[in-house]
Amino acid sequence: MKKLKGLFAALIMLCSTSVFAGDFDWSQCWCNYGGGIEKGDMIVDVAVGLNEGFFTAFNGGWGIPYVHASFDVAVPIWKLPFTFGGSVGANISGWDSYVSTYMNVAAQVKYHIMLPVENLDVYAGVRLGANLAFSNAWDPSFGFYGDGFLGAHYFLNDNFGFVAEFGYPVWLKAGISLKF
Repeated sequence: MKKLKGLFAALIMLCSTSVFAGDFDWSQCWCNYGGGIEKGDMIVDVAVGLNEGFFTAFNGGWGIPYVHASFDVAVPIWKLPFTFGGSVGANISGWDSYVSTYMNVAAQVKYHIMLPVENLDVYAGVRLGANLAFSNAWDPSFGFYGDGFLGAHYFLNDNFGFVAEFGYPVWLKAGISLKF
């Protein structure tokens, strides 16, 4: 019965995609930005997320969700719709008198795909940079930070929208997006 429900849901999604697609040219989805993004646009995202530090609270500690800010500039390479930029993120967690803080700064690149849903921008990307961890229980440590993710922007108008990302080490992020 579960397989039948899953097949039915997949069939509905497939049919609804073709309804929304209309005259959409699928051969061009890989070489166009979605969501009305154009060459030279700058996108600023501010989001909160869930990572392992937040779940410290479930083990008798406390955690403040991961806070993340990023910016990107749309710079196509040949026909491919890339954005390049940077990001910064941090979270704090602890138990009793023990407090640890993790901060990262990274460069990022995203590859965008245009889908037939108007105002939707879907992308995949990577972040590479540095991570700083410090605590009242150990000396600060400095290391490599890497993040792979899939995400989407949904713009409500020309300048404002929402963003969501799934990836690792931050499992889920959601927030607002501004486009200039």
